[in-house]
Amino acid sequence: MVAADVGNPGSEMDKAAVFIDQGYFEKILSYFGHQKTETLPDGKARFSNYLDYAKFSDKLCALHSSERFRTFIYDALPYKHNPPNDYESSLFAQKQRFQAYLDTQNSFLTRYGTCMVIPNKGCYFSRKRGGQPCWHITQKGVDVRFTIDLVSLSADKRVGKAILITGDSDFIPAIKYAREQNMKIILYYLKHGGTFVHPGLRSVRDEEKVVTAGLFDGCLYPKSYPAPLF
Repeated sequence: MVAADVGNPGSEMDKAAVFIDQGYFEKILSYFGHQKTETLPDGKARFSNYLDYAKFSDKLCALHSSERFRTFIYDALPYKHNPPNDYESSLFAQKQRFQAYLDTQNSFLTRYGTCMVIPNKGCYFSRKRGGQPCWHITQKGVDVRFTIDLVSLSADKRVGKAILITGDSDFIPAIKYAREQNMKIILYYLKHGGTFVHPGLRSVRDEEKVVTAGLFDGCLYPKSYPAPLF
């Protein structure tokens, strides 16, 4: 089989896929003020996100001389207790509308796991309480979906580049496989702002780019998502 010609405009190898770990990306957006979750006086939540995800995805691909094949977003709706309080109910409803917004974008595929509460006996507060477990909210099922998509795309040679926004080491095996299939891996991450990028993740990429404020230029709404979504 003849390999795709990287230098030939329009070849499959000129296409790129964008993979966004939304849990990580939300921290980046919050750091730059492009996403907010506030508690209102009545105890309800107000969720605001100003990013045009389609424009942002296209810009990332253009920066690497590629046409966008598809954007993959991995997330989970927020956890709700049973019964939920006003804050949880209002935030959950707004995140559902946010999910609907993403689902309407051209060449987007949203993958959702679930949020679960799990015990963690190794955390600082657990040790302070004599080993009583702390209960942590965590996403489940997101890593598997990411792995399936990246491995599938690299195996059938549909794209030549994968642009990743994540800091999670769980994705390392899938990234290693993709590189073995000659897919170029470009990692975007934030150096500051309370985010963490696993060192192992940086060791398996082809290129890395630090997210800066200028990366969002031309990709922001003047207001949070327009009506009728909010």
